[in-house]
Formats: sequence, C-alpha cells, structure tokens
Amino acid sequence: MMAGANGRFRWAVLGPGFVATRAVMPAIARSRNGAVYAVASRDRARAEAAARPFDAPRAYGSYFEALDDPSVDGIYLALPNHLHAEWTMRAARAGKHVLCEKPLATRAGEAEAVVAACREQGVLLMEAVMYRFHPRSRRIEAIIGAGQIGEVRSIQAAFTFPLRSTTTYRLNEEEGGGALLDVGSYGVNAARWIAGREPLRVSAFQRANGIDWRTDGLLAFSAGLTAHLVAAFDAVEHQSLTILGADGEISLRHAFTAWRQDETTLHVRTASGDSVLTFPPADPYQLMVEQFVAAARGEEPPLLPPEDGLKSVRVLDALRRAAASGQSVAVEREVERGPRGD
Repeated sequence: MMAGANGRFRWAVLGPGFVATRAVMPAIARSRNGAVYAVASRDRARAEAAARPFDAPRAYGSYFEALDDPSVDGIYLALPNHLHAEWTMRAARAGKHVLCEKPLATRAGEAEAVVAACREQGVLLMEAVMYRFHPRSRRIEAIIGAGQIGEVRSIQAAFTFPLRSTTTYRLNEEEGGGALLDVGSYGVNAARWIAGREPLRVSAFQRANGIDWRTDGLLAFSAGLTAHLVAAFDAVEHQSLTILGADGEISLRHAFTAWRQDETTLHVRTASGDSVLTFPPADPYQLMVEQFVAAARGEEPPLLPPEDGLKSVRVLDALRRAAASGQSVAVEREVERGPRGD
C-alpha cells in the first residue's frame, strides 16, 4: 500500500463538490507526494467529469466502489455533514486513511465513534481544517508562543456570508445544515487553537428558522479567557480573527479561506509598536494534503490529531444545547491542558 505511481499516495475523492474540485483536487495534483487516483459520486457521469481534468484513472458511480479498490490509499471525504461519520467509519474498516471535511460528525457521540473506529483500524483520521496549515497561521503560533502580545485574554472570530442557494444541504437540518456546523466550525477551531485548551462553559444565541441562520456564541475558558464567535448565513461576506493579549493584539481579515493566489496580511500590535506582516500566496490545501500523506506514512506526526476534530464537535454540541436552553452549559469531557505558555 501507499506506493502508487512514482511513490505517490493514491487519493480517492468521495463527493466531487465545489471545494473538492476547485481547491482540494488541484492541491492533490500539485502536491509532492500524492495523486488524484479515483473520484466517486452517486452519479458516475459526474465522477467522470470531475476525474477528467486530473487524469484520474478511476471514476466510480458509488462510494463503495472506491472503498473496495485495493489501490486506493486514502479518502478525501467531501460529502454533506450528516454522512461524514458513516463514510469515515466505512473507509476505516476498508483500511483507508481519511481526510474528512469539517466537522467530523454532526454530534459528539458520532465523532467519538469515528475516532475510535479509525484508531482500532490503525488508519489516520484528520479534520480538513486547511487554514491551520497556512504560513500565516504558523506565524500566529510563533508570535503568541514568544509572548509578544502577553497572555491571551480574548478571542473574537467571525465567518459570515449571505446564503442565497435554495437547493444546498446547508438548508436541511437533517443533513447537518445550519451556520454553526458550516462556518461556525472554523471559529470553534480557532478559539480552541489560540487558547491552547478546551472551553469549560459556553453560551449561545441563535436566529433559527428550520436551521440556525446565525449563531453568536461565547466560550469561557479557565484563567478568565473568553472567545466570542459569530457564524451566519444572513450577513455580508466577512471573515476575521482578533486575538487580544495583555500586552498587544493580532488581527487578520480573510482569516479562514485564503486561496493559493491570495497575498495575506497579519496586523500585530506589541509594546514595541504596530506592524503589518505580509505573506506571499500559499496554498493551504496543498500544505494540508502533503502533511496528511507524510503523517499517514509515519514520516512525521499529524499537525491535527483526530482528537482535535472530536473536541471541536463537543463544543459545537454544547453551543447548540446552550442556544436551545437559553442558559450557559458545560462542555462535556473537556480536556484541560493549562494556559498557553504554562
């Protein structure tokens, strides 16, 4: 396994939607260690059309065919949210490594079963949180780790856009729709990442009509750290991340979906003054798939272990419970790692 042509990792893509065909599959094709080997869709013609630009040798009219192919090393799973848990576990039982789109599952219990299944089968599972692989994100880690803004006090993350489609699964609660599971997963991941630990309690407000069109959440961590999240389908397109420290701050626009052609910036204010750091175009998707393959081959540890995705789903679950109850609720099974820098 994991040899392939020219020693490349052979990927099968389950669900050739917009992000898969416009971002992830091109990233795999450009990667130093992978190749698009197969595309699977419930519509074989759609799979063939998606496979053609990448010269993928296999196009399947069912997901099972891709899992049954012994030449496939790993799966990029881009199906609607409610199918993530089922097909990740099926892939694990077939011995395939899985890069799964956000979130790992729609409920914490499902995510726990997914992580356990992949661990039992000895396959790598990673949530496809691509922005974490961007050089700008790695610089944020370095700045905070060096203590340049002091102890982090507050985190503010927002991801909004006006949802105008009338046919997307995002409008169907049974398919894992709603703003919180869609764009809210970015804010939850960012808050946990920057905090370096898990929130203890959360509060939330939702504007709901069939699905949550907007979720405002407040995460309370130990040592007085808080994070405010906004996820919405009813607001202007906007992405931002602001990190306030005791001695400075970090802020950035287009925080989560910088594309490979985008030059990005990072605004930093410290005791020594203000600065704007500029980063040349980079492809976070390519960096992600390359690191995934290296981790699957045992060449380096995964940047995002499977438990990271599970912990995000636990927070998403807590936010839904808080919104439904109108009260602050505890995050179940949180893992306390202590403040960053302790």
